[in-house]
Amino acid sequence: MVDWRQVSGLDQHGDYHCTVPRDIAREIACEVKAFECAVISHEIAFLLYAGSYFSVHGLRHVRKRFDDGMRSLRTGTAVRVKVFFGGTFESWVVRGGKCTLSDEKRQGV
Repeated sequence: MVDWRQVSGLDQHGDYHCTVPRDIAREIACEVKAFECAVISHEIAFLLYAGSYFSVHGLRHVRKRFDDGMRSLRTGTAVRVKVFFGGTFESWVVRGGKCTLSDEKRQGV
């Protein structure tokens, strides 16, 4: 016989030796599967859009740009990044752990 149990680490959230009813276990499994499908769908959409964006704009991946951006962030310099949201890239500025929409995005450019 197989039963489902809620498991947690010692002194962490959850209950010990608590069986989870089959209907609740099924509901949890369905929610997890739906979440995982949504994450994978979002990742595929990002990869397709990024590939198209790079192709249309004649861009290529350059690791040095990433490394330079990370160095700039460590020194407190603002860095412009593209964030995939709503099926497109939004331009954001990151500085000191804070993110704000870039001026061009705020102005609707």
